[in-house]
Amino acid sequence: MASFPDAWTVWFDTAQRRVVADAERAMVRTYEDDLDRSTTISSNSTWLDPVTKTLLLRPMVLKDEWTTTTTGIHARFRLAGYTLTAGGTAAFKESEFAVSGDWWTEAESGDLTVDADRVVETTASLARNEGVSLSWFAFGTGTESFVQMECGWGGGGYAGADLSLRFYHGGQVEVWWRGRLIKTESIGSSGTTGESEAAGIDANRFASVLLIPWRRRELLVWGVSSGQGFSAVLPIAEDAGEVVPARRFWWKVPTGKVKVRFAPVRYPSSGTAWSKKVSFPSAPPTGAVLLNQQSTDVPRTIYSDSWDHVACTVAATMRRWDSSSTIFVPDGFRREGLIRFELATTDSRFTPEVYAAAFEYAPDDDDRFAETDDADETDLTDSIVRLEFDFPEEPDGAEFRLTLKDPTGLAGGGGPDLLAHGSRPVQVRAGSLVIFDGVSEPPELTEGFGPANDRLAIRVRDGWKRLERYVFRSPMVLDGLTLRQAVRKILWQVGIGNDPGNDWESETAQDPAQTAIDDADYVLVADGSRLTHVCEAGQTASECLKDLFETLIPTWTMGFEAVSTGGRPRFFLRAPEDTPTSARAASRATLWTRIADAETALQSAPYSFSADEARDRAPRFVVRARKSGALEPEANEIHVLGWDAREDRPVQTKIVDRASQDPTLAVADRPANWIGEPVVYGLADKIVRDDATARRAALLLFDRLTPRRIVDEWTCDPILDPNDSWVPVARGLVVTLDECGSFRIRGYGGRCVRENPDDLVLRDVTYLGDYLGGGTAPAPETPAWTLYRESRFGYVSLDGGL
Repeated sequence: MASFPDAWTVWFDTAQRRVVADAERAMVRTYEDDLDRSTTISSNSTWLDPVTKTLLLRPMVLKDEWTTTTTGIHARFRLAGYTLTAGGTAAFKESEFAVSGDWWTEAESGDLTVDADRVVETTASLARNEGVSLSWFAFGTGTESFVQMECGWGGGGYAGADLSLRFYHGGQVEVWWRGRLIKTESIGSSGTTGESEAAGIDANRFASVLLIPWRRRELLVWGVSSGQGFSAVLPIAEDAGEVVPARRFWWKVPTGKVKVRFAPVRYPSSGTAWSKKVSFPSAPPTGAVLLNQQSTDVPRTIYSDSWDHVACTVAATMRRWDSSSTIFVPDGFRREGLIRFELATTDSRFTPEVYAAAFEYAPDDDDRFAETDDADETDLTDSIVRLEFDFPEEPDGAEFRLTLKDPTGLAGGGGPDLLAHGSRPVQVRAGSLVIFDGVSEPPELTEGFGPANDRLAIRVRDGWKRLERYVFRSPMVLDGLTLRQAVRKILWQVGIGNDPGNDWESETAQDPAQTAIDDADYVLVADGSRLTHVCEAGQTASECLKDLFETLIPTWTMGFEAVSTGGRPRFFLRAPEDTPTSARAASRATLWTRIADAETALQSAPYSFSADEARDRAPRFVVRARKSGALEPEANEIHVLGWDAREDRPVQTKIVDRASQDPTLAVADRPANWIGEPVVYGLADKIVRDDATARRAALLLFDRLTPRRIVDEWTCDPILDPNDSWVPVARGLVVTLDECGSFRIRGYGGRCVRENPDDLVLRDVTYLGDYLGGGTAPAPETPAWTLYRESRFGYVSLDGGL
């Protein structure tokens, strides 16, 4: 076991990792019109969908050769492929229109008087998620609105099919999902009825539409004849694997002449598209490499949905602006380029779907970061007349505050000139253990009676200061990463930790609770339509971390802590636990209320001091002052607001503790967190993109803000972990106060005193801890709650469960 630390020292101008050269990033987001179709290479083989701005292979029905070629992947469906209803083959015929092989199915008699005869269904099922092209002669009778076409996948009739549509004269379209109307849109020029419209589905002309199940849970409806469309989000799980299963496709012309051309959507085998010019903030230096966006061997540069079929592939490369056929190679002076997208499929029924690409180049770590010069590292412990520190609950508040004597004499005697500049690396050590590694703020000089009586106050902040300083010059994508990978990537920008592709535990983990970050709930999944988790240009690294923290893990603790393995303090994320009996929340140290009890306990494991050592050190393990109180709940109603970009609607969830709000409850029936009226807390965040994320955020905020918390404040020597080389016990960890119970440390602060002319010793550290139970006070209560989600009918109760 490492020796017990008795004195602390303060060192200036130590070695500290700093940024020398930033990573250079460039990206395109297709949904922000970053692709210019007018300059697209092979534009006849790719298509930037005008509705959602998603890049895909161009459906054959939109290619020029569709009007002249009718074989292979251009083939139309023929009458023999249908199962006909009561009228049978006698009711229908097929005919060619315009060119040979352009087959249309039409009523033999021109008009069918029996409604059942009008339903036509494919004999074989289409593949799951297989799109279709449908054209028909739009019969009209004037300005009245009526249904021109009904169609869908599975079961005949819009009310019983899996997915079906109704097209009205004038352009109105209804989308039905298993008997429920989920969307009404228009693909006409104005959505009105009337035969004088120049576009849309109007009378006495041919209408043509594309129906493509895609983007995990959507149906794209594109009016080929009108140049308008929409994408309907279906009420299915995003990871279901299919928008529509393998089903027969059916269509029906309810009134008028039946003349229909049907063809499953087919795609070319490959297509290429180019972005507009993209620029890096600065030219990537020679030797800079393309960074991995995940912990994989393949750089993550593409954000797409090729989930539907393994046959789909997509690649993106950075090309030179002045020579688009040449791969962009960092050379220290080129900063402009093009992004080339290459889409391919070996199954013409499916296409990849691309919505973003990002490139990030960085020099080797040895060139990207450098250690500050420690040749003049100086121990200033003897010059300190006052040393205070604070580690509050919020990670951005951790700091040491130093007051030094005679700064002029210090500089004149060969010491550092502390007035020369700020941002000095500063370490606080206990022996060889680095307790704190920080950056100094500009000093403040207070003049006394003569230079020897001058005092210099310096505030020193930990690694969070460097996160606040780092500003993203261009967007950095976090989508597709786990939460821990995203945190590592942000930290790496300022030189905390190594390459973000490295394993988290080997670099930063100190508490086993951090393995919980791997849970599926903490994967930053792109929603299949746009990037959700992006550190935007102008944001600081600290703001990006806080965005993730406040929305996804607001009940956790984060910051910097010392580690027993030596080296600098490391960043931690620590999950809460309800009780200290969990292996992840086991008590790290014990304090006693009586010196005699401490002296006896210190002679046993894990301390194992001799009798003399135990007698000398016992006062350091005793609580000298303690007070206990309760914190009023901060809220009893949580509202979370986000935005679903796919459905273009707000996402709203609330969670309510009705008992805490009820003013009519008898005193005996009131819960511990009773307030007697609503107290609302609201969170609005772009990261909240769906109902599941909103519910999780609401529940976590409820756990954090709604309980009546019993909080103890006590004063003692610094609490050190006897099982971990006497490392100070950090925020978020659990300690035991003998006869009082267990507590999770929320924050602490204190000061150093001189017990002899040479040594600074920490005394009178004040800790703030949440009571977890185990003492004489009643254990904290868990509030009851009711969770609501928004629907078209308002908020709907989920009956206390998900």
